[in-house]
Amino acid sequence: MPEFVFPGSHQSGIKIGGPRLHSPGNYYITTVTIRKKNTPGVEPDFRAIGKRIRQIRGFEMRQIELAKALGITQAQLSKYERGQNAPTIEILLKLKKLSGKSVDWIVTGES
Repeated sequence: MPEFVFPGSHQSGIKIGGPRLHSPGNYYITTVTIRKKNTPGVEPDFRAIGKRIRQIRGFEMRQIELAKALGITQAQLSKYERGQNAPTIEILLKLKKLSGKSVDWIVTGES
């Protein structure tokens, strides 16, 4: 099986390969492998993000109320707050608009 390695892909870890067809020069991509670099300290802490989302909601607002404002279900907001799912960039931007907090603060806890 021939393997195509794109320029710079050794750094990014992207490798594309596939079987060769009978006619010379015609190749089709059948598999894509993406390897993640080991970069310590860069993984987001979803539980900490969830705690900050909970902090934004405060004690005066119920989950269902914030969920409606964000355009998601209460179950999805609960998963964000418990750190089970990562909020999308759209949700982060809506939280920023609603709370006045920066996306950086929501994600990292740093201003």
